[in-house]
Amino acid sequence: MRKIKRFKITLHHREIARRIARTGVELSSSGITGEREMIEFISGLAGEIEPGVLYETFDRSFTPLELHGIEPGNVFSAEAITLGARISEKIAALPEENLRLAAQTVAGEFLESAADFARTLIKDEADRENFELGGPVAISQPVFEKGLKIIPVKFSSDCINVPPATAEKVLPVLFASLSPDKIGISSDSGALTPFFSAVLILPWLNKKKTKKR
Repeated sequence: MRKIKRFKITLHHREIARRIARTGVELSSSGITGEREMIEFISGLAGEIEPGVLYETFDRSFTPLELHGIEPGNVFSAEAITLGARISEKIAALPEENLRLAAQTVAGEFLESAADFARTLIKDEADRENFELGGPVAISQPVFEKGLKIIPVKFSSDCINVPPATAEKVLPVLFASLSPDKIGISSDSGALTPFFSAVLILPWLNKKKTKKR
């Protein structure tokens, strides 16, 4: 098991600001009226994160997931990522709904950056064994609501999300090997604590051979 804590997450302020704008939230009443205030808002949330990542790679001898309808292939990696409890508590305590939604969007971007960080490490290992990574399967990830619309954190365009009932059965199987409590993650009925945490599966695929011309 590989465990990494307190790694650096790069802040892409403009991209995060664009994603907030796409949610349509109104933030002027919260004092965020321009680029400077937005940068301060994003940077302030970044100061609350305590990121942690751990992952493990399994071979065909690890079969319990297949009992619950998940067939990641002969080799796969499972990763658990979190931003820690502080940022979750800070966002939950924000008094204004639009501000909370904007903050959740920011945290979602941070969590995606953490997932990308772990994916890079796993990809390096897969490359050394002549494999490439397939599309991720999100066993559990945070979701938040805007009205009646549930907005998931989107780790990649080809990410598959398993149903909550499946997550509830699969997480204990993975947790027995991953030990995510080492980075402060726990699970209750398929939902993770701290809120901004996720568990993903990354299948290893045989590299496609390039045809010679």
